[in-house]
Amino acid sequence: MQCKVVTCATFSGAGPTFLQEPTVKSAIRGTTATFNCQIDVSQPSYHWQKDGSNISKGSISLSGSVSSLQIDNLEFSDSGNYSCIATDRQSSQSGERTGTLVVKGITCYVNLF
Repeated sequence: MQCKVVTCATFSGAGPTFLQEPTVKSAIRGTTATFNCQIDVSQPSYHWQKDGSNISKGSISLSGSVSSLQIDNLEFSDSGNYSCIATDRQSSQSGERTGTLVVKGITCYVNLF
């Protein structure tokens, strides 16, 4: 009888599991919007982008394993796609999730009568 041992390793490329991810949000001009991101790993690393470029407005914080992007005093130009790029520092696997922010104005009605 002849035996053959074969070792296989597969990589799905799926990246880490997201526990929290950016979502679609509507907010009123002048208010604050916050996006959260969390992956299920012990050593996460996070990077935020707006419309494919590095964030130029807002503050990024890390509380435990949750990364938050907070944008204060919203302007119409803050509308766009916000992406969280999350990496597991142990395995170097990364994933990306994107949420959309729509900044709206306040509708005013004037009664002329």
